[in-house]
Amino acid sequence: MKEFDDFLQVVRRLRKECPWDRERTLQDMGEYLVEEAYEFLSAVREGKIEEVEEELGDVLLIFLMASVILEERGRRIEDIIRKVKEKMIERHPHVFGEDVARTGEEVLKKWEDRKKKGFYVERSLPALLRSWKLQEKAKRKGFDWESVDGVYDKIKEEVEELRHAQEDLREEEFGDLLFVVSHLGNFFKINPEVALHRACDKFQERFRRLEEEVRRMGKKIEEMTLQELDKIWEHIKEEK
Repeated sequence: MKEFDDFLQVVRRLRKECPWDRERTLQDMGEYLVEEAYEFLSAVREGKIEEVEEELGDVLLIFLMASVILEERGRRIEDIIRKVKEKMIERHPHVFGEDVARTGEEVLKKWEDRKKKGFYVERSLPALLRSWKLQEKAKRKGFDWESVDGVYDKIKEEVEELRHAQEDLREEEFGDLLFVVSHLGNFFKINPEVALHRACDKFQERFRRLEEEVRRMGKKIEEMTLQELDKIWEHIKEEK
């Protein structure tokens, strides 16, 4: 693909001739990739196709820059592409072989059966996403509550344990509570990482409007009582 090849040459030149790009490391690329992945996710959630394209381009830039850095260590971008191609073919025998899988759930089960790591999810993932994936894997193996009521009961139990926990155990109990709360996503088919980002966006927007309203009143947030601020907050929530 000409555009891809041309862009790769641009990235190679940036790496060679730009002082800033020349100083970047694989660690930098990893951090940038996480940032761009979340920006891509935000654009997808908002349904802004042009921004989705732009963010995908940024992700591609990071991929190519990381690949060029690997070239300096004797690796080739062709090998990276070949390996992921072979991995996709190996993981889809129902497409490229004689195996049969009629549903997405069957595909996941067969994939888990073939993987060598067993019950394992990468620790490098965001903790909330990792907990969700761990619970998904356990659920596919039949280790789960029969209904969502079991999760609600467990949440109540964990809240009480946290409430009465000694100081040196609070972090552990808080983690247990977060783990169970994230498990609700499996019953409702909600990714907790995405849901929490949306909640953060909502809080951020409401607080911005709160600040605007307080300024309009000629006051400062720090000078107002919690009751006064809460009244404004509830009004903002009602406006949606």
